[in-house]
Order: sequence, then C-alpha cells, then structure tokens
Amino acid sequence: MKFNKQDLRDLIREQLQESGLVSTHASVVGIEDSVETFAFENHANAIRGNLDQMGKIINQDSNLERKSLVLFKEKVLEDLKVGIDFLEGAIEAKLKDQIEGL
Repeated sequence: MKFNKQDLRDLIREQLQESGLVSTHASVVGIEDSVETFAFENHANAIRGNLDQMGKIINQDSNLERKSLVLFKEKVLEDLKVGIDFLEGAIEAKLKDQIEGL
C-alpha cells in the first residue's frame, strides 16, 4: 500500500489521538500543530486534573478549616495566577520576536 504525505499525517494524528497523547480537539490543519502542542497538552491536562481534584476536596471535605481555605485562596491561587501571567507574557514575547523575525 502506498501512502502520501497527508495519509501519513492523518494516520499519525489518529494514532496519537487514540493513545491519548494528543487531544481529539487538536488542530486538524496538520500533524505538525498536534505534535508541537503535545507537551503543552499533557501539562495542561495534568493541571486541569489537579484543579478538578482541588475543587472536589474543597466541595467535599467538611473538615477544611477557614484558615486553610483563606491561605489557599490568598496564597496558592495567587501564586498560580502569577505563574499563568508569566507564561502568557513569555508566549507573547516569543510570538512578537517571531513576527519581528519575519
């Protein structure tokens, strides 16, 4: 059987999606987009999973003290927001550099 370039891309994307290594919502423009986001998707999925778990703990644990909730809200969540803001800034700077390099 002979495969062209698009057939190979489709086959690889399908295999990656079936194995869970790439989201089924990954770009259909080409396999390069899916492969490039692979590491980010895994990390983002891990973060989402951790957020879901923390939400369950907050909603289900009736023994959580006010002090713990306030600390979590004011320290931990703020640190996460700072980290996300940093990543967003780093991405914006990289994109700007790439545009200027064109």
